[in-house]
Amino acid sequence: DSFSLQMTKGAHTEHGEWGRYSYNFMWTGHHGWMNTLYSANMHELPDGYKQYEISLGHRMNAGWFSADVDLCNRFFSERKSNNPFSSGFFMTRLSAEMGRYASAQVKASYDFDRVIGDRFQTGIAFEFFPYKGSRDLRLHLQGSYIPKEDITALGIGLKWNCHLFTKQ
Repeated sequence: DSFSLQMTKGAHTEHGEWGRYSYNFMWTGHHGWMNTLYSANMHELPDGYKQYEISLGHRMNAGWFSADVDLCNRFFSERKSNNPFSSGFFMTRLSAEMGRYASAQVKASYDFDRVIGDRFQTGIAFEFFPYKGSRDLRLHLQGSYIPKEDITALGIGLKWNCHLFTKQ
């Protein structure tokens, strides 16, 4: 098991804007065929408000195939709701390893919010790991579709795990 802290540019910032951040405390557990990623998160929003999240993530592994089921509950500092379960989401993901260099995923999520409404989303993603035997460098391509709003999004990214504080 491992614990980690993360501070990143806030998810609710406009292009080129800085000054709002997200803070994340994560617990990652590895227990045979079942892995967990539980987190407590705080995101700075416009106008000084805060969004708090408690996420419970689970991954079941079976060889080259894995399935994820996540539950997230959100709280907003500006809302005066007595119901702590008025906002959150459920997410499922199915993932298949395609050799040692690539993987593919399909996702579906249901986002619920008693103030702004509910939303269903689907997605697909491909990952490529260029270094043999290492997952420290990842290139990824993803696409998603939100039927309610007829929005299609595409994204491309790069992730590099540096291991600055890892004890060998």
